[in-house]
Amino acid sequence: MPVRAIEDVMAARMEQILKYGHTPQRDRETALYSARQFGPNGQPSLMHQITRRLSAAIEYASRGHGAHDIARRQLVNTAALCLAAIDWIDAELEELARPPDDPGEDDFL
Repeated sequence: MPVRAIEDVMAARMEQILKYGHTPQRDRETALYSARQFGPNGQPSLMHQITRRLSAAIEYASRGHGAHDIARRQLVNTAALCLAAIDWIDAELEELARPPDDPGEDDFL
């Protein structure tokens, strides 16, 4: 089992949360997808961020073995962003499934 890759992705996601404040709640302020590069709040959507990082990883991978460490780093960060997008979708689905009169757990914090 590729434990190192999983550990690195989880560490990158935790860094996004702890170092940069990109909690699942704050990520919801960012658009999941926008037809334009930037969403309504002026930030790139999560899907555009994922696409940009994946494109960078592909570019570095195409340069050969000398750039594979950079390509790997880009892929790890892309996977961490994918986790953020999955959390975004899960929260959206949970919110849609919640009865209208149920405030949800976040409303009590």
